[in-house]
Amino acid sequence: MKKILGGVMMKKILSLLVVFITLFSFVGCSEKVPNIAMKDIMTNIENESQIVSGLTELDLKKADLNDYEKQIIESLDLNTDDIEEGIMKFPMINLQADSVILLKAKDSSKLPELKVSLEKYVENQIKAFENYLPQNLDVVKNHILKEKGNYIILIVSHEADKIELAFDNSFNTSK
Repeated sequence: MKKILGGVMMKKILSLLVVFITLFSFVGCSEKVPNIAMKDIMTNIENESQIVSGLTELDLKKADLNDYEKQIIESLDLNTDDIEEGIMKFPMINLQADSVILLKAKDSSKLPELKVSLEKYVENQIKAFENYLPQNLDVVKNHILKEKGNYIILIVSHEADKIELAFDNSFNTSK
């Protein structure tokens, strides 16, 4: 009887050991994203895109927001308590579709909520341009929403591919 119980216990211990080894191997293989300053990422983007460099910039965590800036942030339906930092580049006049929203979540558990807010922003832009300026509709529909570590970026631009590449290159530690 003791041999049977001992064998069962040994199988359970081995099973647990296999589970732990598997979990730790996945954690060890996960991509480590360096901590990059948001301003540096945005500078890289601006260096690659004339469109973005010409847009108005809003620091989403700025303490002394004016009423217009507060309205812009409210339109994002974004909980700023979920972000460590955030920068939005947008046109002063809503005749242009191009915009870039770059966020750094306080932690990875906030990313799904932030992603939903950005997707809602895109939906609202699609509705606005469908009837108002249909020539910008394709630009909005072909947006890029991407996560890298705790960073998330929404790119709505004629130069979306260039901007995405600049975002990705910002994390290249072999510079």
